[in-house]
Amino acid sequence: MFSHHDSGRTSPCGLFAGMTAQQYLILDFVCSDTLYDVEKEKQCLINPQQYVELLSKSKLSGSEKAYTSIEWKRATGYTTEEIKKARSQNDFWKTKQRKSADKYRTKRLAENNFLSGASAKHLWTPKELHKFYLLNEKGNTDVELARVFRTSVPAVYSVRRKFSMAKSLLIQMKRKPNSSNLVDMASGSEAKLRLTLRELKKPKKKSN
Repeated sequence: MFSHHDSGRTSPCGLFAGMTAQQYLILDFVCSDTLYDVEKEKQCLINPQQYVELLSKSKLSGSEKAYTSIEWKRATGYTTEEIKKARSQNDFWKTKQRKSADKYRTKRLAENNFLSGASAKHLWTPKELHKFYLLNEKGNTDVELARVFRTSVPAVYSVRRKFSMAKSLLIQMKRKPNSSNLVDMASGSEAKLRLTLRELKKPKKKSN
């Protein structure tokens, strides 16, 4: 193991500067108080935010980063939850997480697109909308509904939004929502439903 007096040794405050993964892993800068003054060491300790920032800029592989984090937590006493919180506030990790989520979403939509053709568009009949309403009330998932109606998940989202707006409209109009009037309203365009709902929610002008 390196001692803190080895010549050519990178300062513990530098962490990854000019170091290999193995060199970092054998550093004892946080757990070997018999070798040097503890108070000096405290000046070199880094918090989770600083650690995540340094790790994001390092050239370590994914497995090396994982192992390094295990060693760092063991040595410092910081927890996995504290590292996760620091990552959620770090620009590099936020961008990485967003890209990963976008990739997953794109893959999921592609895998669950049941349209017969690339440019096909599902035309919803009143009978299908009624069936959609019943299945949706039973708690069928997006994918299940897309599969039943041979359509895409975004199309399912759109129909769900229309039913939700139709229900809000009926309540605004002091009418009790039921399968019949909901299907009737959901047969219209989403844009028209949204506009009508917006108009109804506007405060009424007081008459003189």
